[in-house]
Amino acid sequence: MAGSAGRDAARLDAALWNYELFSASESTQVEGRAVTVDYGVTVGKSIGVLGLFALGFAVARLARGQRSHSRCGGCSCRRNWPRC
Repeated sequence: MAGSAGRDAARLDAALWNYELFSASESTQVEGRAVTVDYGVTVGKSIGVLGLFALGFAVARLARGQRSHSRCGGCSCRRNWPRC
């Protein structure tokens, strides 16, 4: 009984992850012939893009050296952020 509930939950998760929000098509000319490619935008791809954006933002903050506001006295640096 518990095994089938787990399988059902896994199927539901997979169905939600692969749910297609919308599709886009791209058409281009290759050696004189029209080539059309269809792209599906899924929930999983959208979450992945948001995760990559957050990771890039975190890396950029670390590279700039702004891990926290402790070195500039707390929230006062928000008023003077270019100098902080």
